[in-house]
Amino acid sequence: HVGILLIIGGTIIGGLSGYRYSARLIEGDVTVLPGLPFVIKLDRFTMEYYPPEAFGKGNTGTVPRIPRRQESEISLFRGGKPILQTTTTPGHPTSFEGIKLLADNDDIGWAFTLVVIDPAGREKVIPIRPWAAPLIRLGLSTQQIFVHDVSRVGTKQGESVEVVRPDATEVFLLEEGSKPKSLGFASEAAPLAVSGHTIFPWDIRPYTGMQIYRRSGTPLLVLGLSSLLLGLLINLLASRRTLVRTHTGEKTVPIS
Repeated sequence: HVGILLIIGGTIIGGLSGYRYSARLIEGDVTVLPGLPFVIKLDRFTMEYYPPEAFGKGNTGTVPRIPRRQESEISLFRGGKPILQTTTTPGHPTSFEGIKLLADNDDIGWAFTLVVIDPAGREKVIPIRPWAAPLIRLGLSTQQIFVHDVSRVGTKQGESVEVVRPDATEVFLLEEGSKPKSLGFASEAAPLAVSGHTIFPWDIRPYTGMQIYRRSGTPLLVLGLSSLLLGLLINLLASRRTLVRTHTGEKTVPIS
């Protein structure tokens, strides 16, 4: 009974004081989460893939990209001062003051700024986040464009392929009643002209998903489960001893 009570207590405490955040950290940015006793900065994100040739000489064009190394170098700050610098990888969370930080292995990509220069030479910068990409209206027209990602380029580095910073984004035109139409790729070196506007991506940086969680009731849950298992073991041994005594003819009155 003690074990069951401890498990119930751990569940209640964990539900009241524990928490879990899902955040996306952009390289170079500081992320602030409500209730967290520190802020998080992604200093550097590294992603490498196995080259297709590593899986044989067949049709390498159909081989999916398989990660070889994914590392998130992060710093924690409190009161403007660094309190921890570490590297976290998927499956190997960082633990600090009872709080765990675990990098995602699938929620990764690129965040960037889209620069739009109108015919009068006025410049507008629009943050582009792939998980919430905005629709962009050009001037007073009804035309809207849409960008959400940048092209990724790989360079071979020995036995792996490292994803380097891309430099181009595909621009789509959205018209009512029609499917999105690709207008081509835009880059800082080769901007795209759309209805007199000049468009190109800038400040392209990688991002990674991160799970931040705290389970305050975990020690009680472990203690409760251990007590429950111990009680079951003691009960099993006591029942076995009773059966042995009965089989040998000893008068034993079991106590329930």
